[in-house]
Amino acid sequence: MKIKIFPIIDARLEGWAQWYLRMTDGSAGYPVGGSGSILQRMMSQSVGGYSRRDLHAEMSREAQDAVVIESILLDMEGYEEMARNAAVVRERYAGRGTNEQKAARMGMSKDTFKHRLDQGTIWVASAIQKDMRLERKNG
Repeated sequence: MKIKIFPIIDARLEGWAQWYLRMTDGSAGYPVGGSGSILQRMMSQSVGGYSRRDLHAEMSREAQDAVVIESILLDMEGYEEMARNAAVVRERYAGRGTNEQKAARMGMSKDTFKHRLDQGTIWVASAIQKDMRLERKNG
């Protein structure tokens, strides 16, 4: 059975990858207001006394979504059986090269890579759906 990735989940994972790559290349994720992220501004201006609530309030919807996906992937990494799937999702969306090259870097066949990607994507999709239900319930 071939599993199709829901386009909305694929788009959200692509958005997460952009955020993740920016975060890991020395910036702090999505910029806020076009002048760099709030973390970058605070670091450059040595501003203190901010709270996580302040940071979250200034984050764009895309950045908030990326943070949710990152927390889902971190949760996956906490389960021995799901850690490889999380690594495959990270490699697929944030890695360089073709899926064959990515699979080879991870020491697995392209079919195994695809299978783990499908499993990881289903986990992300179900966690996002659960998060959306909680968000609607809590207002």
